[in-house]
Amino acid sequence: MIAQAARFGLLLGLAAAFLLGWLPMIRGLLDGPSYEWGLTLFGRQFSGAGLEGDYWYVVGHTLVGLVLIWLGCRNPGGTFKIAVLAYAAAMLGDSFWTAFVAAEERRFEGATLGITLSAETIFLLVYGVMFALALVWTAFGRTADRPRWTPANTVFLTVAILLLPLQSLLLGTGQGREASDQFGVLITIGQWLLVCVSFAPLAARRRSTGLASA
Repeated sequence: MIAQAARFGLLLGLAAAFLLGWLPMIRGLLDGPSYEWGLTLFGRQFSGAGLEGDYWYVVGHTLVGLVLIWLGCRNPGGTFKIAVLAYAAAMLGDSFWTAFVAAEERRFEGATLGITLSAETIFLLVYGVMFALALVWTAFGRTADRPRWTPANTVFLTVAILLLPLQSLLLGTGQGREASDQFGVLITIGQWLLVCVSFAPLAARRRSTGLASA
């Protein structure tokens, strides 16, 4: 029970962490050069505008997240244990490096939604908890049979894909701060959640096989 709770907590943490890759990846693709983004890793700055600059980094970052969440949902065995423990350790190390070695203040800025947070304490707390959960799952987690891909999984993933034209319309018409961009960002966050849920073990609806009796 504790191990399963740890895995669920890890998946929530991964979904939240890799949203920071999904948002600039989708917005860079659909919003164009008017959208500027930036991420850091052990003091190295990755940034760009639209598809320019270090766009490859957000694509790679997102792909790592998709693989980790897929493994955590559908095959949380040895590969997932090693990968998620390594990721949580690396991100916790990055947070310590930024806070205590580089002595920099890392801020999360969501200019479109008007959000600015001093994020260092949040990163330390989140990745510290994720690292502890990864240790619990690595030590005590037991894998079960791999879940089947059901029609419900397909529905969630299809809806996420079908949002792309609407996102393109909303994000592509503004300059970064209009209401259309704000709605586009909210839809993109919802899209990421749909993708994550589509990987989860979702039960198929059972058809009734009983015969009615007169």
